[in-house]
Amino acid sequence: MKKIRLLILLLLLIYAYYDYNNAAAQRKKRQREECHNIIHIAAVQAAGSAAAMAQAPGADNIALAWLVGQMTMDLAKVFDVNLKDSVEIIGKNVLVQFGSAVASRYASQ
Repeated sequence: MKKIRLLILLLLLIYAYYDYNNAAAQRKKRQREECHNIIHIAAVQAAGSAAAMAQAPGADNIALAWLVGQMTMDLAKVFDVNLKDSVEIIGKNVLVQFGSAVASRYASQ
């Protein structure tokens, strides 16, 4: 009787391990698909804004900086990372990106 109980317990543990790994694999696949969609949507939006503002040098910098920030926030949601505390850091990064783009534009002329 003890051997049967031990065998049943072992089978339950194997099933639980398999089920846990299967759920983790499905979560990873879902995250990968969501990230793929977010990145490609942001790329299409960035290409559209760059094409629309191609005639004015540096005009697309603000739109692209906003798109990068939005993409970062969307990717953080996929991985359940709370960036609300880091919004000011992202805002500073957007300002630095915009400032460096403007500075490099004027330095190259």
